[in-house]
Amino acid sequence: MKKFLILTFIIAIAGCSSSEKLTEIWPTDACPKIHEAKTPDGFILTPYDIFEMCTPSKYMIVIYADATNYYVAKIIASPKKAKKFGECVNGRTGMITHPQKKNRHSLRYIKPYKKIK
Repeated sequence: MKKFLILTFIIAIAGCSSSEKLTEIWPTDACPKIHEAKTPDGFILTPYDIFEMCTPSKYMIVIYADATNYYVAKIIASPKKAKKFGECVNGRTGMITHPQKKNRHSLRYIKPYKKIK
């Protein structure tokens, strides 16, 4: 059982540590409203779903994405810091992987996808 948990943890972390470039999903100049944000190709969860998972929050957030995951962090986070320290949410399953280190870019609170649907 212990080996299974360790393997699951490693796979989850590896899923959020790819070297792909992040795309800013929301907010952007072209899309200031979360309801208008486009869902990346291959994702099931919408940017609005991610926003709902993070509310209520005392922080303004930014949402980035790579090929498989959303990265959510405080609005002051750069893409690099959002990927390293922000909350990682799989765009297909809604599985949340918290950052290894908590810092000022971490939200410290995010609801599971199942609780918003």
